[in-house]
Amino acid sequence: AIDQAVEDGVDVINYSIGGGASAPGGDEIAFLFADAAGVFIATSAGNSGSAPSTLGNPGTMPWLTTVGASTQSRFFQGTVVLGNGATYPGASITPGVGDAPLVDAEFAGGDLCIPGTLDPSKVSGAIVLCRRGSIARADKSLAVAIAGGVGMIMYENTDDNNLFTDTHWVPSVHIDQTPGLAIKAYIAADANPTAHINGEELSTWEPAPSMTIFSSRGPNPIAPDIIKPDITAPGLQILAGNSPTPIGGYPGELFQAIAGTSMSSPHIAGILALIKQAHPDWSPAMARSAIMTTAYQDVRDNDRVSQADPF
Repeated sequence: AIDQAVEDGVDVINYSIGGGASAPGGDEIAFLFADAAGVFIATSAGNSGSAPSTLGNPGTMPWLTTVGASTQSRFFQGTVVLGNGATYPGASITPGVGDAPLVDAEFAGGDLCIPGTLDPSKVSGAIVLCRRGSIARADKSLAVAIAGGVGMIMYENTDDNNLFTDTHWVPSVHIDQTPGLAIKAYIAADANPTAHINGEELSTWEPAPSMTIFSSRGPNPIAPDIIKPDITAPGLQILAGNSPTPIGGYPGELFQAIAGTSMSSPHIAGILALIKQAHPDWSPAMARSAIMTTAYQDVRDNDRVSQADPF
């Protein structure tokens, strides 16, 4: 496919695909020849961060422009409002839901909310607190929907702001561990715990940009003297088209807000296309250099405090 794209005369290739780090294989060699033919190529760094040397192929190769993922200031959120008045914002792109009983999934069949495990007699008509892990995030809301639940609060196992706006089956909010445990404590202490979800809110994420926790990091595991990734671009809550019959998630939605270096790489591919238009005589290395040497260098790490670096 890469060779065919070159034969067809394309100017830019975006490659939002990756795997483990290894010596150059067929794809990497094909991209080397594409680079020699003057094709500008952007590829994803990978989503295996944030540990060092988690970068994967083909992003380890020096002839590709390898792109990490960082945040932007716009943030789609929902807010959980408990019966005691406490509020907990989190990532969400679903509508809200009114006051309903609040149930801890741990005591309704299992806190991981695996489809088929929740007890409808305890979950029906309720907002359910689920813990992230083991299965896809959207499958947890599917489990809630199957059991008759009207909403889901999914909490993390850490406080790393690793929050996503999935297309869920019921109104849902994704929150960090600390607020999740606070909601869990409220359910345990209140005889009749309730909550509602305010959905479709627009907030800000500051400071931005900061690296996402999932973005794969250097040093380059194949050749440490070749610094990778080359650059970062927005890769969290990216508004994109959606299949009305998706593999997972609620059907019928034509748009989604998704995350990953598969979303950040196309941003750089678009910039490469503009450079190609303005400077048709430039080589791919010249275009990559122009992007890197004119980029902002104030990106924070995923803690949103320390300065990010290639490692």
